[in-house]
Amino acid sequence: MTRIRLSPSASITPTRCGVVLRSDRGVFELHGNDVRRFLTQMIPLLDGSRDAEGVKDAMPGYSGTSIKVFLTLLTRKGLVETVPDEMSLLADLSCWNVMPNPEMVKAMA
Repeated sequence: MTRIRLSPSASITPTRCGVVLRSDRGVFELHGNDVRRFLTQMIPLLDGSRDAEGVKDAMPGYSGTSIKVFLTLLTRKGLVETVPDEMSLLADLSCWNVMPNPEMVKAMA
C-alpha cells in the first residue's frame, strides 16, 4: 500500500469561481462549485493514512475513476506525494550511521 498525502508545499484556496491550487511546481485554477465541494471532501483524506484506493473508498458519492484521475492530476502538479514507509525511512537513517551520545543515554536511563 503506497500511502499518499497533501504535499507540505501545497496551498489550496477556495474562490468564488472554484479553487486555486499552488505547489512548488506552479499555480493553477479549477473552476466550478462542484470542484470546491469535491476538494473540501478529499483534502482531509490526504493525511498520509490512506492510499489512492482508501481515498476512493472514503468518497462513495463520487466515481472511483474520477477520484483516481484527479489524484493523478494533483500528483503531477506536486500537490500530492507518496508517504515513505517506515522501512525506507529506517534505511535512509541507517546510512548516516549515527551513534547515540553516551551522556544522553545515561540521562535517559
